[in-house]
Amino acid sequence: MKNNKINVKQTRVVRPSEISKLELLENTTSHIEDVQNGMKFIADKIIESSKLHDYTKMTKFNSFYENFTHNFRHTDWWAYHKNTERHHLSTIDGIPEDVNLIDVIEYMIDGIVSGIARKGKYYKEDVSSELLKTAFDNTVDLVLDNINVIESKSEINKLSIDDLKKLNANYNKE
Repeated sequence: MKNNKINVKQTRVVRPSEISKLELLENTTSHIEDVQNGMKFIADKIIESSKLHDYTKMTKFNSFYENFTHNFRHTDWWAYHKNTERHHLSTIDGIPEDVNLIDVIEYMIDGIVSGIARKGKYYKEDVSSELLKTAFDNTVDLVLDNINVIESKSEINKLSIDDLKKLNANYNKE
């Protein structure tokens, strides 16, 4: 997966007497952009994960086919598949140590679409609170590892004052 950094602009916590209305508007706009950048990072990771979904079925197709034709009684391919792919969370040996919410989402979507496509019904997958907590914490680490704090305002594309004023229709009315 790509490791595009999430650019965030450094701001500071201030008291109302220490910041102008315009500075607050700039900081708020910057925060919104930062959140959008973070969410785009996660969305991109989900898209990358979707493109790799079940790739071992394709790269080891002959083994997959052999196992399929024998009702998956040969466990060599299945062990390889669930230990190589990140989304087989129903068995303890299929859960990656660094499981994250992207893996959980892939697991969920895989279960929904395969259930509907094969049997016309989704069979609820159980996910433990412990797994979700670990996935949450690991996703936080993933995001933190990809944060790039920009200290200089000139290093990012900043909206002009006029653009900021347009965002706030009541800028001069209060």
